[in-house]
Amino acid sequence: LEAVQNGEDLLELIIELTMEEKDIDYLQPLCEKIAIERAGADANIGDFVYNANVGRNELFEAMCELNVSARELKPIMAQIHTCFDKLIYYTVLKYSEIISKNLEEKQQYINETHKERLTILGQMSASFVHEFRNPLTSIMGFVKLLKADHPSLSYLDIISHELDQLNFRISQFLLVSKKEMWNES
Repeated sequence: LEAVQNGEDLLELIIELTMEEKDIDYLQPLCEKIAIERAGADANIGDFVYNANVGRNELFEAMCELNVSARELKPIMAQIHTCFDKLIYYTVLKYSEIISKNLEEKQQYINETHKERLTILGQMSASFVHEFRNPLTSIMGFVKLLKADHPSLSYLDIISHELDQLNFRISQFLLVSKKEMWNES
C-alpha cells in the first residue's frame, strides 16, 4: 500500500518536473521518505533499485505507444531518465546513511555493554580473590602451627613456600584491581 502511494507520488513529481522544468532536487523529500521506510522495514535497497528501473521501463513503454514523434519524446525521456537516476541516487544515499548510523549506534551499544561486563567481571574477581584470601590465611596459620609442633616434616616448608607464593599473587591481583578502579574514577 505504501509502495503504491510512493509510486503515485513519484509519477506526480515526474509529470510536474517535466511540465514546469523545476529543479529535480524536489525529489529529495520523496527519496528520504522511501529510504526511511525501507531502512525501517529492514528491506533490501537492491529491490528498490530494481523496482525503480522496472517503473522507468514501464513508463517508457507507455510513452512509446503515444502518437508523439521521437523528436518530441527525446527531451522528455532525458528528463525522466534524470529524474529516475536522481531518485535512485538520493534514495540509496539516504538509505546508506541511515543504515550506517544504525550500525554505529549498535556498535556503540555493544562497546558500552562490553565495558560494563568487564567492570562487573573485575569487581567479581576482586571480591572472589579477597574472599579466597581469608581461608588461605587460615591455612597458612595452621601450617605454621604444624611446623612448630613437627619441625622435622620437610614438606611443610614446601607447602609454606607455595602458600606464600599464592598469597603474593593474590596481593598483586588486588593491587592491580585497586589501581584500575582508581583510574576509572
